[in-house]
Amino acid sequence: MARHLGVSPQAVGECKKGGRPVPIPWCPKVESVTGGEVTRKDLRPRDWQEIWPELATIESNSQSLKKQAKESP
Repeated sequence: MARHLGVSPQAVGECKKGGRPVPIPWCPKVESVTGGEVTRKDLRPRDWQEIWPELATIESNSQSLKKQAKESP
C-alpha cells in the first residue's frame, strides 16, 4: 500500500494503528487500489460527508432506489 501511495511503510503503519487519521489525498487511492473493499467512508468515518459530499448524494439515491424496488410488486 505504501508503494501505491508513494509514502513510507511507517506512515501507513501509523494510520493503521490509529496514531493519525488517514490523510485525505490517500483515501481515493486506497479505495481504488483495494477495488472498493476499503472505502473513503471507512477511512474517514467522522468527516467523509464534509470532504466528499457527492458520496452522501450517491448513497441517498442508492437507498431510495432500493426502497422503491422493495415497494414495487
